[in-house]
Amino acid sequence: MPSSLRSARRGGRILTVGNTGGATFEIDNRFVFGRHLSILGSSMGTHADFAAVMGLVFEGKLKVALDRTFPLAEARLAQERLAAGEQLGKITLAV
Repeated sequence: MPSSLRSARRGGRILTVGNTGGATFEIDNRFVFGRHLSILGSSMGTHADFAAVMGLVFEGKLKVALDRTFPLAEARLAQERLAAGEQLGKITLAV
């Protein structure tokens, strides 16, 4: 979340989904009020929502934010990258 706050434009919105990063996190409130940011929380949508979004992905109109793909043998490195908070998108494992 902290890197998202720094990279958001003035008047931008930050969306947090799920809890994979842990239950709590710190926010530097100067970014929120200084840039007039909105922070939104979301849970799973409906199946129709999922189908609509995946349609956009398959049509090439929506790109997945992918940081890096690691071979399965390097899963430990992938987990360390996640733990360090260094990623700039999702991390996947190639099986």
